[in-house]
Amino acid sequence: MNPINDGGPVSPTLPEHGFNSGEPGMTLRDHFAGIALPTLMKRAYELEEECCGEPDFKTLLRIHTKEAYTWADAMIEAKTR
Repeated sequence: MNPINDGGPVSPTLPEHGFNSGEPGMTLRDHFAGIALPTLMKRAYELEEECCGEPDFKTLLRIHTKEAYTWADAMIEAKTR
């Protein structure tokens, strides 16, 4: 199985920036997933509310967090072509 391409760090902290924490920071994959998640959650919440009443937010979050990473992987793949 191939490792997941996380796109590398979004905003690495480097010594020349004067605040190197020794950590690479958030990955591009995490960043893209974080951007996708609110849109996925909003639409899922609306659909669930229309059809079934009060949505179970935790269940929707668990499902759509995984979907957000699928979107992030597709964005990284498109970016590296």
